Amino acid sequence: MQPEIIEVRNPATLKKFAELPVASRAQVADAVALGRKAQALWQPSSFAHRANLLYRLRDLLLDEQDKMADVLTAETGRPRTEAYGN
Repeated sequence: MQPEIIEVRNPATLKKFAELPVASRAQVADAVALGRKAQALWQPSSFAHRANLLYRLRDLLLDEQDKMADVLTAETGRPRTEAYGN
């Protein structure tokens, strides 16, 4: 059985730029279970450890900000300068 697909279009141009599969109920349940398991592992972490991980995430996001701006621009149709949140 083929999964249902959602077409993502740029609202400014109506050009399709992505296709995304719709998750099944089982896939959503599995994702929630994994999230709960991850939270249980995260909970005993110290503040310093959590902060270090979040700073690493920030650095990764900053490294990829141009790619993320491209996706946000295509997904929302907003000007690229607005995608940076400045």
